[in-house]
Amino acid sequence: MSAVEAGAPLLKVRGLTTRFGGRRGRAPVRAVDGVSFEIAAGECVAVVGESGSGKSTLARSILRLVEADAGTVEFDGVDLRALSARRMRAMRRRIQMIFQDPYASLHPRRTVGRLIAEPWAVHRGVVARADQERRVRELLGQVGLPETLAGEYPARLSGGQRQRVAIGRAIGLDPDLLVLDEPVSALDVSIQAQIISCS
Repeated sequence: MSAVEAGAPLLKVRGLTTRFGGRRGRAPVRAVDGVSFEIAAGECVAVVGESGSGKSTLARSILRLVEADAGTVEFDGVDLRALSARRMRAMRRRIQMIFQDPYASLHPRRTVGRLIAEPWAVHRGVVARADQERRVRELLGQVGLPETLAGEYPARLSGGQRQRVAIGRAIGLDPDLLVLDEPVSALDVSIQAQIISCS
């Protein structure tokens, strides 16, 4: 029985602290300082703060894209900070992140279709190879993009379209937890509402 089935939170963060620097006699900067919170299955939680307050570092620390210095991150009863690199990679099928800059997170020499299908090569068994083309089309429609974009490259897309591709790629794994790092902050106001509605 999973922690969620037992009524426990899906994600439980306790005293998470991440520091940077501290070399050459300088004191380290605490980008994340003792953060604690819980998220239940199906719940949406927003972390609000000014630019530079550590929101992105918090998100990356939860997924161990940046290693925290202290605290615990428990996902569905599993201590993520105690996992090996191999087991953490496998766990990322259930925890996906959408980054602030969609262009930086999309390989410029891969088509939209290949970018969306890419996680299925890493996390095998999610979508059968024979069904991947159909599933790519479904995901493009789900995020409000035409199927014809499957053969295009990121450079041919607008910022809003790139972010929709990133969202489609993330939800294509059907994750239990989706972490969004200011996914609309770099976009025009007219596009922001569209991105929020499709995610």
